[in-house]
Amino acid sequence: MKDGLLPRNNRVRLALIEFSGLFIYMISTLGIPLHYLGIITIPPEVLPLTWLTLLMWLGMRFYSIGCQMGLKHGALGLLGSYLTVTLNFIIHAIGILQGDPKRFDVVKKKVI
Repeated sequence: MKDGLLPRNNRVRLALIEFSGLFIYMISTLGIPLHYLGIITIPPEVLPLTWLTLLMWLGMRFYSIGCQMGLKHGALGLLGSYLTVTLNFIIHAIGILQGDPKRFDVVKKKVI
């Protein structure tokens, strides 16, 4: 294959899925707290959908952890995963905004 690891149409499809997932996560899990803190404004027509998305995400996390480890661990895992997934999202967003790491210059340290 001359295109690399994946054919071009698969790379485009995976990139669209990745960006849509990050966008949906950002709106649902970050949008609700930022909306009520007054940092961003979500239109009233979209607000119920963001709540639904947030509750679905939290419910899936609680269910998947709770089925394996019990309700107490499900609740604790839900809180922990919200924090870690949010930090992971921030890292992804920074990486996307910075662009290709091959174009950055390496800073050389001077040893005295």
